[in-house]
Amino acid sequence: MSDVLQQSENRGPVSRGPINSAANGQFALAPMTIADLLDVTFELIKASWRSITILSLMLAIPLALSTFILNLAFGGNAGEVTGSPADGLTNIGTRTAAAAVSVTLMSLFISVVPTPLIAGAITRIVAGSYLGREFDAISALKSMIPFWLTLIGAVLIAHLALIPGTMAFGIGYFAVSTIFWIVVPVIAVEEVGAAEALRRSWRLIAPRFFQYVGVWLVAAVVAWFVGTIVSVLPTIAALVATHNTFLASLFQGMRIILSTIVVTPLAAVIATLVYFDARVRVEGFDVQMMAADLPEPTDPQGPVVP
Repeated sequence: MSDVLQQSENRGPVSRGPINSAANGQFALAPMTIADLLDVTFELIKASWRSITILSLMLAIPLALSTFILNLAFGGNAGEVTGSPADGLTNIGTRTAAAAVSVTLMSLFISVVPTPLIAGAITRIVAGSYLGREFDAISALKSMIPFWLTLIGAVLIAHLALIPGTMAFGIGYFAVSTIFWIVVPVIAVEEVGAAEALRRSWRLIAPRFFQYVGVWLVAAVVAWFVGTIVSVLPTIAALVATHNTFLASLFQGMRIILSTIVVTPLAAVIATLVYFDARVRVEGFDVQMMAADLPEPTDPQGPVVP
């Protein structure tokens, strides 16, 4: 298994620092509680906010433009393209079938094609900071382009797996979402294929499956709450301007941009930390990293640790 962040060769402007002492701060590799996970998430976002915001805007702007264009095309009845394919089918009675299908297809496209690439780039930034290496937005994005098709394939399979889970009274949705939660971090860090990434996500999550379902639910609530708070004003403005399709669509786009640049980093960073948490718990990854950082013995016949 090849961990890109442990390889000696550089992939762009990257610097190597001591383990657990990143240029942006110190984040120990250790098992985390939910409180620890959320605390480190916000610290990591704060440490790399510029690069993470740039990457999030690369996703937010297409979402906002798609929403704006579709609402103009369907007289304001298309709704919002949020990147969740299910959103296009919700409240279908308030929109035409053509509008619902258009929003659903556009959301599916964005969730499968650009979203994993952006999430993977954020994972590179976060994991690099976590392990003592630095990526800026552009170098992180470029480093993920060779794995774009792999990301698309893995995420598409994970989306398809959600269908039977959603049909089973929605209960299976949480299970499948949790099982494949860390597929993108696995690909971004380990550079494996789509099938192996899906299997590896399951192997890392399975030993603490129910605990991670709880973490997934907490993370979803936190992301929803924070996204709602930052988008309150444009949401109100869009409701006030309901009878003006142009203004309402414009405010909807602003709401999507604000919520996306907040929710996207939260989702990507939490998934990355869950990946490392699972590796620490299942594989003793923290011990592996400490062992890798030990000095080589000067006497080949002497003790490993002087």
